[in-house]
Amino acid sequence: MITGPKSGSKAWWKTLPGQLSAAAVILAAGAGLVVALHQAGYFAPETQPPVPPAAQSKGAPQTAPDDPNASSMAGMTSRQLALPPTTEARFGDEAFKLLSAHVEPYSPDQVLLQLTISLTNDGRTPAHFWAASFRLEVGRTLQVPANDLDRLVEPGKSQQDEIDFVVPATASTAGLQMGNVGPGKPTIPVSLQPQLP
Repeated sequence: MITGPKSGSKAWWKTLPGQLSAAAVILAAGAGLVVALHQAGYFAPETQPPVPPAAQSKGAPQTAPDDPNASSMAGMTSRQLALPPTTEARFGDEAFKLLSAHVEPYSPDQVLLQLTISLTNDGRTPAHFWAASFRLEVGRTLQVPANDLDRLVEPGKSQQDEIDFVVPATASTAGLQMGNVGPGKPTIPVSLQPQLP
């Protein structure tokens, strides 16, 4: 004699494990839908066009003909800066020297300060010649370089390269730190005014 299921048994979807399995399936389906909508661009935020890094900015920035700032940017010119009386700094076995300073237009209210600096390694191991060794004090702000310099200088050798900083166009002076950097560390004053003929 064949008998049916006991009256006390439940359908699988009415049991706790069955309900948990059903909830997991629903959550997985919802997550898949969200991912699909995101990839389709429904949740993409509004993005600004990328700004080229300062290291690639050589010369006046490009402006559209109808840019209202074009006239103010036209008055900004490239200029060579006078070197300060002190151009050298030492940190351990590393001797830094500021060789030249140059300013170029960068934006309506900023300029690109380009510093040519040499590093002489008097130590016995290779020395890092990198952006982490430089800071520029402008007002009360300590700025990091705009370009990502990173190379090694062999013992007993010297190399020179360019360090860039983006500074306000209204700034008249800045303090350069080489090697020993950080708040309160010694600075070399750099005038941002045009070099006198």
